[in-house]
Amino acid sequence: MLKDLALLNPIIAPAIGLPGVAVGGWTAHQNHRYELRQQLLGRKLEEFYGPRLALRHRLKAELDLGLRISQISAEQWPKKGSGVRDPEDIEKIRRPELPAYEREQQGAEGRSPSRLS
Repeated sequence: MLKDLALLNPIIAPAIGLPGVAVGGWTAHQNHRYELRQQLLGRKLEEFYGPRLALRHRLKAELDLGLRISQISAEQWPKKGSGVRDPEDIEKIRRPELPAYEREQQGAEGRSPSRLS
């Protein structure tokens, strides 16, 4: 009886080990497929949403700048033009400020994100 078991020993070990190797290989293959799929989805999302996200940030920056300019002008107008209704008087108030504003606008155009493309 022991001799019969001794003869089966070289057969039993591989028979038990082979399914373990097969399950481990299958699991590794499934993990690799999952990682590749995740990489593909990540790349697709980046290519699709990346430009839209950049556009959103640029638009938000421009809107914030417009809001800031509106707030500053709303603060300054009562100081400079309080009670002024005549268009000629309004122009007299605005005229000295125009060259500085135009210089500032020209400088801002050089720094504008839309100029980067």
